[in-house]
Amino acid sequence: MNMNKMLLYLKQYEKSHIETAKSIPQGKLRNESSELDNEEIVVTYCNKGVTGNAAQNILLGSGMKKVYNLSGG
Repeated sequence: MNMNKMLLYLKQYEKSHIETAKSIPQGKLRNESSELDNEEIVVTYCNKGVTGNAAQNILLGSGMKKVYNLSGG
Protein backbone atom coordinates (compact mmCIF):
# COMPACT_ATOMS: atom_id res chain seq x y z
CA MET A 1 0.00 0.00 0.00
CA ASN A 2 1.44 3.36 -1.03
CA MET A 3 0.28 6.26 1.13
CA ASN A 4 1.24 9.85 0.52
CA LYS A 5 2.61 11.43 3.65
CA MET A 6 4.31 14.63 4.68
CA LEU A 7 6.21 15.63 7.77
CA LEU A 8 5.58 19.28 8.57
CA TYR A 9 8.12 21.07 10.79
CA LEU A 10 6.90 24.21 12.55
CA LYS A 11 9.93 25.78 14.19
CA GLN A 12 13.29 27.13 13.00
CA TYR A 13 14.11 24.80 10.13
CA GLU A 14 17.81 25.62 10.20
CA LYS A 15 18.29 24.33 13.75
CA SER A 16 17.17 20.74 13.53
CA HIS A 17 14.70 18.82 11.39
CA ILE A 18 13.98 15.51 9.72
CA GLU A 19 15.57 15.64 6.28
CA THR A 20 12.38 14.98 4.30
CA ALA A 21 10.24 17.44 6.31
CA LYS A 22 8.65 20.52 4.81
CA SER A 23 8.86 23.66 6.92
CA ILE A 24 5.90 26.01 7.32
CA PRO A 25 6.00 28.31 10.36
CA GLN A 26 2.80 28.17 12.39
CA GLY A 27 2.12 31.86 11.73
CA LYS A 28 1.92 31.20 7.99
CA LEU A 29 0.08 27.89 8.20
CA ARG A 30 -3.47 29.24 7.75
CA ASN A 31 -2.49 30.98 4.51
CA GLU A 32 -0.35 28.15 3.15
CA SER A 33 -2.58 25.21 4.15
CA SER A 34 -4.45 25.51 0.85
CA GLU A 35 -1.23 24.42 -0.89
CA LEU A 36 -1.22 21.07 0.96
CA ASP A 37 -2.77 17.95 -0.54
CA ASN A 38 -6.00 17.08 1.30
CA GLU A 39 -5.44 13.36 0.60
CA GLU A 40 -1.97 13.35 2.11
CA ILE A 41 -1.23 12.15 5.62
CA VAL A 42 0.39 15.05 7.47
CA VAL A 43 2.41 14.64 10.65
CA THR A 44 3.14 17.92 12.45
CA TYR A 45 6.04 18.26 14.83
CA CYS A 46 8.10 20.88 16.64
CA ASN A 47 10.50 20.96 19.57
CA LYS A 48 8.10 19.97 22.37
CA GLY A 49 4.77 19.17 20.74
CA VAL A 50 2.78 22.29 21.70
CA THR A 51 3.19 24.12 18.39
CA GLY A 52 2.70 20.87 16.50
CA ASN A 53 -0.58 20.31 18.33
CA ALA A 54 -1.76 23.85 17.49
CA ALA A 55 -0.80 23.28 13.84
CA GLN A 56 -2.70 19.99 13.81
CA ASN A 57 -5.81 21.84 14.98
CA ILE A 58 -5.37 24.54 12.33
CA LEU A 59 -5.08 21.94 9.57
CA LEU A 60 -8.03 19.91 10.83
CA GLY A 61 -10.05 23.13 11.01
CA SER A 62 -9.13 23.93 7.41
CA GLY A 63 -10.70 20.65 6.26
CA MET A 64 -7.75 18.27 6.19
CA LYS A 65 -8.69 14.85 7.55
CA LYS A 66 -5.45 12.91 8.01
CA VAL A 67 -3.41 15.13 10.33
CA TYR A 68 -1.44 13.81 13.30
CA ASN A 69 0.89 15.44 15.80
CA LEU A 70 4.15 13.84 16.88
CA SER A 71 3.66 14.15 20.62
CA GLY A 72 6.68 15.39 22.50
CA GLY A 73 8.28 16.96 19.43
